[in-house]
Amino acid sequence: MGTWQPLSNPPNFGASTMLLLTDGTVMCQESGGNNWWRLTPDSNGDYVNGSWSPLAPMKNTRLYYASAVLRDGRVFVAGGEYSNGGSELNAAEIFEPLLNHWTSIPTPQGWTSNRRCSVLRPAGRQTPARLDRRQCYGDLRSGSRNLDSGAQQGRQQFGGNLDASPG
Repeated sequence: MGTWQPLSNPPNFGASTMLLLTDGTVMCQESGGNNWWRLTPDSNGDYVNGSWSPLAPMKNTRLYYASAVLRDGRVFVAGGEYSNGGSELNAAEIFEPLLNHWTSIPTPQGWTSNRRCSVLRPAGRQTPARLDRRQCYGDLRSGSRNLDSGAQQGRQQFGGNLDASPG
Protein backbone atom coordinates (compact mmCIF):
# COMPACT_ATOMS: atom_id res chain seq x y z
CA MET A 1 0.00 0.00 0.00
CA GLY A 2 1.38 3.41 -0.97
CA THR A 3 1.61 6.45 1.24
CA TRP A 4 1.27 10.16 0.63
CA GLN A 5 4.29 12.41 0.98
CA PRO A 6 4.31 16.20 0.95
CA LEU A 7 6.23 17.91 -1.83
CA SER A 8 9.58 19.39 -0.87
CA ASN A 9 8.72 22.29 -3.19
CA PRO A 10 4.96 22.84 -2.77
CA PRO A 11 3.26 25.10 -5.31
CA ASN A 12 2.92 28.78 -4.40
CA PHE A 13 -0.60 28.85 -5.87
CA GLY A 14 -3.92 27.14 -5.18
CA ALA A 15 -3.54 23.83 -7.03
CA SER A 16 -6.61 22.47 -8.82
CA THR A 17 -6.97 20.10 -11.79
CA MET A 18 -3.83 18.03 -12.43
CA LEU A 19 -3.09 16.02 -15.56
CA LEU A 20 -0.24 13.56 -16.06
CA LEU A 21 1.27 14.37 -19.45
CA THR A 22 2.74 11.80 -21.81
CA ASP A 23 6.29 13.06 -21.09
CA GLY A 24 5.92 12.22 -17.37
CA THR A 25 5.46 15.80 -16.15
CA VAL A 26 2.30 16.97 -14.39
CA MET A 27 0.25 19.91 -15.64
CA CYS A 28 -1.62 21.72 -12.86
CA GLN A 29 -4.23 24.48 -13.14
CA GLU A 30 -4.15 27.40 -10.74
CA SER A 31 -7.54 27.05 -9.06
CA GLY A 32 -10.35 28.68 -11.03
CA GLY A 33 -7.97 30.70 -13.18
CA ASN A 34 -6.40 30.48 -16.59
CA ASN A 35 -2.83 29.93 -15.37
CA TRP A 36 -1.19 26.51 -15.55
CA TRP A 37 2.02 25.15 -14.05
CA ARG A 38 4.24 22.17 -14.85
CA LEU A 39 5.67 19.89 -12.14
CA THR A 40 8.82 18.26 -13.47
CA PRO A 41 10.21 15.33 -11.47
CA ASP A 42 13.85 15.47 -10.34
CA SER A 43 16.62 13.56 -12.15
CA ASN A 44 15.58 10.37 -10.32
CA GLY A 45 11.97 10.68 -11.49
CA ASP A 46 10.79 11.76 -8.03
CA TYR A 47 7.90 14.23 -7.95
CA VAL A 48 8.42 14.93 -4.23
CA ASN A 49 11.64 16.80 -5.10
CA GLY A 50 10.37 18.09 -8.43
CA SER A 51 10.28 21.69 -9.59
CA TRP A 52 7.45 23.96 -10.75
CA SER A 53 7.57 26.13 -13.87
CA PRO A 54 4.85 28.30 -15.45
CA LEU A 55 3.02 27.28 -18.61
CA ALA A 56 1.15 29.50 -21.05
CA PRO A 57 -2.26 30.59 -19.75
CA MET A 58 -5.40 29.33 -21.48
CA LYS A 59 -7.85 31.92 -22.88
CA ASN A 60 -10.72 31.30 -20.46
CA THR A 61 -10.79 30.78 -16.75
CA ARG A 62 -12.84 27.71 -15.85
CA LEU A 63 -13.81 25.46 -13.00
CA TYR A 64 -15.62 22.08 -13.17
CA TYR A 65 -14.82 21.30 -16.81
CA ALA A 66 -14.07 18.33 -19.04
CA SER A 67 -10.41 17.58 -19.71
CA ALA A 68 -8.33 14.84 -21.31
CA VAL A 69 -4.76 14.17 -22.34
CA LEU A 70 -4.81 13.05 -25.98
CA ARG A 71 -2.65 10.20 -27.30
CA ASP A 72 -0.32 12.66 -29.05
CA GLY A 73 0.31 14.49 -25.76
CA ARG A 74 -1.92 17.50 -26.33
CA VAL A 75 -4.48 18.49 -23.68
CA PHE A 76 -8.18 19.06 -24.41
CA VAL A 77 -10.38 21.18 -22.09
CA ALA A 78 -14.03 22.09 -22.65
CA GLY A 79 -16.91 23.74 -20.86
CA GLY A 80 -16.77 24.79 -17.26
CA GLU A 81 -18.37 27.13 -14.78
CA TYR A 82 -17.36 30.38 -13.09
CA SER A 83 -15.54 31.57 -16.20
CA ASN A 84 -14.52 34.95 -17.55
CA GLY A 85 -16.33 33.74 -20.70
CA GLY A 86 -19.72 33.37 -18.94
CA SER A 87 -21.13 31.50 -15.96
CA GLU A 88 -21.47 28.28 -18.02
CA LEU A 89 -18.67 28.37 -20.57
CA ASN A 90 -19.43 27.08 -24.07
CA ALA A 91 -15.83 26.95 -25.30
CA ALA A 92 -13.02 24.45 -25.79
CA GLU A 93 -9.25 24.73 -26.05
CA ILE A 94 -6.30 22.50 -26.96
CA PHE A 95 -2.88 22.86 -25.29
CA GLU A 96 0.26 21.86 -27.19
CA PRO A 97 2.93 21.10 -24.54
CA LEU A 98 5.85 21.11 -26.99
CA LEU A 99 4.95 24.63 -28.14
CA ASN A 100 3.59 25.80 -24.77
CA HIS A 101 0.57 27.18 -26.61
CA TRP A 102 -3.25 27.07 -26.24
CA THR A 103 -5.60 27.16 -29.25
CA SER A 104 -9.34 27.81 -29.04
CA ILE A 105 -11.42 25.29 -30.96
CA PRO A 106 -15.12 25.53 -31.85
CA THR A 107 -17.79 23.48 -30.15
CA PRO A 108 -20.73 21.92 -32.04
CA GLN A 109 -23.89 23.96 -32.60
CA GLY A 110 -26.23 23.47 -29.64
CA TRP A 111 -23.46 22.18 -27.37
CA THR A 112 -23.29 23.73 -23.91
CA SER A 113 -21.04 23.27 -20.91
CA ASN A 114 -23.49 20.83 -19.32
CA ARG A 115 -23.35 18.53 -22.36
CA ARG A 116 -19.80 17.29 -22.26
CA CYS A 117 -17.88 14.04 -22.25
CA SER A 118 -14.45 13.82 -20.71
CA VAL A 119 -13.29 10.20 -20.77
CA LEU A 120 -11.15 8.96 -23.66
CA ARG A 121 -11.02 5.35 -24.73
CA PRO A 122 -7.73 4.06 -26.19
CA ALA A 123 -9.02 4.39 -29.76
CA GLY A 124 -9.26 8.17 -29.32
CA ARG A 125 -13.04 8.24 -28.79
CA GLN A 126 -14.71 9.75 -25.78
CA THR A 127 -16.74 7.29 -23.71
CA PRO A 128 -20.50 7.72 -24.14
CA ALA A 129 -22.17 9.54 -21.26
CA ARG A 130 -25.84 10.19 -20.51
CA LEU A 131 -26.28 13.97 -20.54
CA ASP A 132 -29.56 15.90 -20.60
CA ARG A 133 -31.45 12.91 -22.05
CA ARG A 134 -28.95 12.79 -24.91
CA GLN A 135 -26.12 10.41 -25.67
CA CYS A 136 -22.90 12.17 -26.50
CA TYR A 137 -19.61 10.82 -27.75
CA GLY A 138 -16.77 12.36 -29.62
CA ASP A 139 -14.27 10.93 -32.06
CA LEU A 140 -11.09 12.87 -31.42
CA ARG A 141 -9.37 11.23 -34.40
CA SER A 142 -11.83 12.55 -36.98
CA GLY A 143 -12.90 15.61 -35.00
CA SER A 144 -16.58 14.68 -35.03
CA ARG A 145 -19.10 14.52 -32.25
CA ASN A 146 -22.34 12.58 -32.51
CA LEU A 147 -25.41 13.56 -30.52
CA ASP A 148 -28.19 10.99 -30.28
CA SER A 149 -31.50 12.45 -29.10
CA GLY A 150 -33.88 9.50 -29.14
CA ALA A 151 -34.67 8.56 -32.75
CA GLN A 152 -32.76 11.54 -34.17
CA GLN A 153 -29.06 11.23 -34.75
CA GLY A 154 -26.93 14.14 -35.86
CA ARG A 155 -23.32 14.43 -36.82
CA GLN A 156 -21.63 17.73 -36.05
CA GLN A 157 -18.07 18.78 -36.71
CA PHE A 158 -15.85 20.53 -34.22
CA GLY A 159 -12.23 21.58 -34.11
CA GLY A 160 -10.98 19.67 -37.14
CA ASN A 161 -8.82 16.62 -36.69
CA LEU A 162 -7.66 16.66 -33.08
CA ASP A 163 -4.99 14.04 -33.75
CA ALA A 164 -3.30 16.25 -36.34
CA SER A 165 -0.46 18.56 -35.48
CA PRO A 166 -1.55 22.13 -34.75
CA GLY A 167 -1.12 24.45 -37.69
